[in-house]
Amino acid sequence: MKKTLFGVGLIIAGCIGVALGNLEETIYYTSQIGAAERNFHQGAAYYMFWAYILIGFASVIADQMKAKKKKGR
Repeated sequence: MKKTLFGVGLIIAGCIGVALGNLEETIYYTSQIGAAERNFHQGAAYYMFWAYILIGFASVIADQMKAKKKKGR
């Protein structure tokens, strides 16, 4: 159960981080400087939050698979 809660926390944190990264990109492109240059690059934190989402899903799936194995015995 702890791994499931940990995984859900990572998924939520990752979703918030990715949403903030997308908002940052949108604000950049709607500003006067961003509209002229069109060369925005996401930072490392944006991809780290994607990793949070993937690790969170892996943690939830692994914990659920362990729970099914314990019930079968």
